Amino acid sequence: MKIQYSFINPEMISKTEGISVIAGIVQSDEILDDFTVKPFLCVPNRADQSTIGFSSNHDNLLNRYKDYPSDILESPFHHLLKLNIWKSVNNGNIFGEVAFVKTDFPDTPKGQNTYVIFGLVKGDREALKSISDNMYQTIGGENQHVDEWKIERSFKTGVEAKHIIGNNILNVLTQPIWGFEDKKYGISTVISTPLFKKFQENTRHIIEHGVGLPDMRLPRPDSSYVAYLREMDARGLASPAQWLDEGSVQIRSKAALEILEAEVANEQMNRLQDLKKRLEADGPSL
Repeated sequence: MKIQYSFINPEMISKTEGISVIAGIVQSDEILDDFTVKPFLCVPNRADQSTIGFSSNHDNLLNRYKDYPSDILESPFHHLLKLNIWKSVNNGNIFGEVAFVKTDFPDTPKGQNTYVIFGLVKGDREALKSISDNMYQTIGGENQHVDEWKIERSFKTGVEAKHIIGNNILNVLTQPIWGFEDKKYGISTVISTPLFKKFQENTRHIIEHGVGLPDMRLPRPDSSYVAYLREMDARGLASPAQWLDEGSVQIRSKAALEILEAEVANEQMNRLQDLKKRLEADGPSL
């Protein structure tokens, strides 16, 4: 099993408490249902090294929210962090729970699965701050079992993995810094693969019909958004992959900016033409 993870600085979560959010990816031959949740612990050994562990005991977030499963299945991951479904024990270490959701990550080796991981952890506030905002990674193949725990050493990679203020608390996953090969990626949006594919279908339906799929229960898109999607589609950019590298992010951003600038220029031209027509209709003033 290979793991990359980062802790969000507790100052982004609470003014006083020792609580943080963990986010990252796991590559493993283990087959897990989406939203499987496992107890997690972390023991910082040095500034650049920590011992982490996942328990073999596991549950599923859906079992803890049976009355409203759509709140789990149809929501972005950062919404789930706000629900009262997470368990924690104050045992002196950094401890909490991590959810696993399978994802279509590029370069996943045959016979392996890649999962997005996210969850809530608690511990000493200063200890959490000391290891926050940096990516840690396990080497893989060095794990050992202690009772029901699978223990591994993780090392600081030197890559900053920092929350950007003004974005959702899991925006670190969207930054193109993740992956165990040379090429790095960021997730397009922090939702499950089935939901991501549903949104792709909805985008295609908007492009072709001007409206979204009826079962998506989303507001009717306005004409400017439909035009934007159709222009992106003409450039082959309407439906991004689930994970994007830095080059792909820049291409999409550049195209989106060009389309929006063209729209603003057209609106300004239309306003000038309307003003000209009104002045001509009013005739010369005295």
